[in-house]
Amino acid sequence: MNTLRALLSLLGLVAFASGARIYGKCDFEAEEDLCDLKGNHDFTQGNGRPSWNFDAMDSGYTGSGYLLLTGYNSESRLETPMLTASVGDEALNFAYFLNGDGEEDSYLRLYSIVDGVEGLIWEATSKENRWEYVSVALNVTAGHMFQVVWKARADRNIWTTRHTWLGLDSIEVVNEGGATKCFRPPPVQYANPWACSSKAQNVFRPDLKEELPDGTTCTTTCLSGFLAQGEPLLTCNNGKWIENDGVVFLCIDSEAPQFLTCPSAIDVSTPFGWGSMWYTITPPQVADNTNAWDLEVGVGGAEGVLVLQLFVDDVQQAGTTMTAAISPGTYNVKFVATDYNFNVNTCSYTITVTSGDLNPPTVIECPNSQTVESASPIVVGWTEPIFSDDSGYIAKVESTYDPTSVMAWGRHDVIYTAYDNSSNTATCSFSVTVRGVPCNSLSLPIFGALVCHDSYSGRFCVSMCGAEGDFQVSSPELTVPNDYLCSTSGSWFPYEFIYNCVSAYGESPIKGPEYYFSGPCNETDTQNAMKSQALTVFNVADVDPILGDGLTPDDFYVTCGPRF
Repeated sequence: MNTLRALLSLLGLVAFASGARIYGKCDFEAEEDLCDLKGNHDFTQGNGRPSWNFDAMDSGYTGSGYLLLTGYNSESRLETPMLTASVGDEALNFAYFLNGDGEEDSYLRLYSIVDGVEGLIWEATSKENRWEYVSVALNVTAGHMFQVVWKARADRNIWTTRHTWLGLDSIEVVNEGGATKCFRPPPVQYANPWACSSKAQNVFRPDLKEELPDGTTCTTTCLSGFLAQGEPLLTCNNGKWIENDGVVFLCIDSEAPQFLTCPSAIDVSTPFGWGSMWYTITPPQVADNTNAWDLEVGVGGAEGVLVLQLFVDDVQQAGTTMTAAISPGTYNVKFVATDYNFNVNTCSYTITVTSGDLNPPTVIECPNSQTVESASPIVVGWTEPIFSDDSGYIAKVESTYDPTSVMAWGRHDVIYTAYDNSSNTATCSFSVTVRGVPCNSLSLPIFGALVCHDSYSGRFCVSMCGAEGDFQVSSPELTVPNDYLCSTSGSWFPYEFIYNCVSAYGESPIKGPEYYFSGPCNETDTQNAMKSQALTVFNVADVDPILGDGLTPDDFYVTCGPRF
């Protein structure tokens, strides 16, 4: 095996070789070969073999040579020869084992002596039942001499059987100066320029395109408004830039577009005499941190295209500029800006349109209300109202009826509404009442009463008797009608004759109980009962619905007959 001293003598021969240049490597496989490692130490060569103690290094290192510290309870010092740094990025690689019961009194420390100054550069922290491999940067300026020293102590107590195992293996001093260099890494979009450094030099000039030595690391940061994906770290490895953990570093846009202009609430008025006005909505100015905003591509949503959309009252418009005739009212305007990475911002405001003409039209002429009598539906007719407006123009007139409308029996409210161009209104209202032809008045039954309901299309009556007497029917062929109905033609059905209540009551009354009342006819309680009875008769009678629907007792009235 080549010794460390022999390898050092080859340093000049390998200075321009490709890949890592080796100062020296000791793997302690050859018997009694310590690679010219010196110092006051108690290290001896050992070989891995099965061990009775699972804490020992042998059981996990079978078949390989290493250095074993066999001097206990005192410090051992292991030194390399004096070396010269050729590049300035020298590093020391080695393996160590430190385990056992006396760990608190045991240690392994690494020192460098540069230009005669000794300094601690590493100390073992892992004390477990396994070999650990470490690489320690020596930080020696190119051309300067240095030496590496291990200081070790292993504790052993024969009385308590406490024992610490401490070993070293695969010691190697290397540098990367002979490896292929890397050109400065290309810039990352939306990131600051790379800042690169190595053990031999520090480079912070982003405009340089120089070659950088193997082992150089470069870092950067994302510009404001961008989030980092991956770690911003590159390492030059034999001519290639290697990402940390193989993840490509990117700067992702996380900032929404900004509206440079966004109107507040807008108030406008229509011209005098106009019901609407032309208005144009124009897009606000938009900027994005990618400096890629283009309003010309504002419609749609193609992938990779910045988008600006216009909504009016939550309805998307075909473009970002809209010209339309708008009437008085409030309109909600919203612009939505979306960038490449789907960051979204909105600009919202309202447009309030008021009328420039607040004066309503004037009613010049308006017909009076009228009442007519007819046996059938009729066209009443009237002179239509007249309106005027200070704008000189009536836009439209609406009405609930017109003079040619056919009107049935009842009250009809006729309303004319006039509008000017600004939607101001004036109304003309009157009523037209159509009644059926009136019937002759029925005679009142002696000792009885009539309970009636009046409507525009006629009258419905029920004849009732009191306690003084039953209906006087002069012939068995005659019957007392259930009700009397006056139609729109002015005739009573079935006839006009009313039976007086002067007959003595027999074993049973002539009519059913709803045709009789008890108590004085002119008393309120008596009349309320009579109205309810009449409603019962009305509900089962075969009458035209135009007489009324959904009646109550209060829709009837009582007229008491004479009492002699």
